[in-house]
Amino acid sequence: MTKTRINWIDIAKGIGILLVILGHSPRDIMVDSYPAIRFMFSFIYSFHMPLFFFLAGVTFHSFKKSDGFIIKKTKQLFIPLICYSLTIYAIFYIADLIPFLHSLFENASMGIVPIKEYMLETLNINNPYAFHTWYIWVLFIIEIIMFIYEKYVLRKESESIVCLIPIILVTIIIHFFVKSDSALLNYVAKNLFYFSLGVIYSIKGGALQEKYNNKVSVKLLFSIGLIMTIVQTLSVINVITFNEQVTFILNALQFLIGNTLMILLIVNLSKKTADNKFLIYLGKNSFNIYLLHQPFCCAVIGMVLVKILPANLLCYILIMIVCSICSIVLPLIFVKLVNKLKIEKITEILYNVKLVNKVK
Repeated sequence: MTKTRINWIDIAKGIGILLVILGHSPRDIMVDSYPAIRFMFSFIYSFHMPLFFFLAGVTFHSFKKSDGFIIKKTKQLFIPLICYSLTIYAIFYIADLIPFLHSLFENASMGIVPIKEYMLETLNINNPYAFHTWYIWVLFIIEIIMFIYEKYVLRKESESIVCLIPIILVTIIIHFFVKSDSALLNYVAKNLFYFSLGVIYSIKGGALQEKYNNKVSVKLLFSIGLIMTIVQTLSVINVITFNEQVTFILNALQFLIGNTLMILLIVNLSKKTADNKFLIYLGKNSFNIYLLHQPFCCAVIGMVLVKILPANLLCYILIMIVCSICSIVLPLIFVKLVNKLKIEKITEILYNVKLVNKVK
């Protein structure tokens, strides 16, 4: 990979983590109370995680990876998932013994569940205290699936694009036509679609985009993607309503086309701002920020502020700003503190949290 390629990927991750934080910054009462906040929330949620799976697919592709790949991903993703989930459980268990925090948890319907139930819920991507960990578990499963597929099905790299079509078709069928009670299956199927698109993009997409980057037709496609996402968001929040059949078609088009165009729009913007040091820094530290920003920097701080501040739009915007800033700053402070205390090896092994130096 060239330096420019790494830069645009990090910038795209930086944009993505900002969207994640902004999407996590409002509490439910804030989303329910004001249409503007509800629109922002739903708009971001329509494509921000597909973006991360797409980027994971772009950086994944390396034909015939070694047998150590599964062990490597276990260390990078599965062990941090388990260790962080257990750490959060321990913190919440202790915090629940404090009267003020106990009442706060009760008001938020967050009672302490048995540890066995908690871990089972975590592996079914429904961690009650750190729901965002679903991404780590789903990404781990998807990367293992793709590794096994490439290792045992494909004979050469050039086959990847054609041979990924069956996987893409299966994900579409499961997402739209298989009624499953398994949230894990649904999330894996949905996001394997975007991961596969990322793998395809890593082989051919970059060259094609560079070739047609300045064409009016490409800008028109990005505009269509933005309009589709806005319309779908307005439908989700019931500003506009359609019958069941039209809603199904709208959701399908958003899944297949709208989200894809929004992802490519962010990729295009990332390549045009390939020297933005702030976004590069955020992108390089995106895993640190993603893992550590919840539940404390958004959920807990947000719940406390909602409890003590007046319930109006101005205060809600202030809460979102405070939560967003804390979600960026506090995880990075924590990682730097870990380095100062010389325990970075422990946090890297347990949580895959490590300091990435500033971009020079």
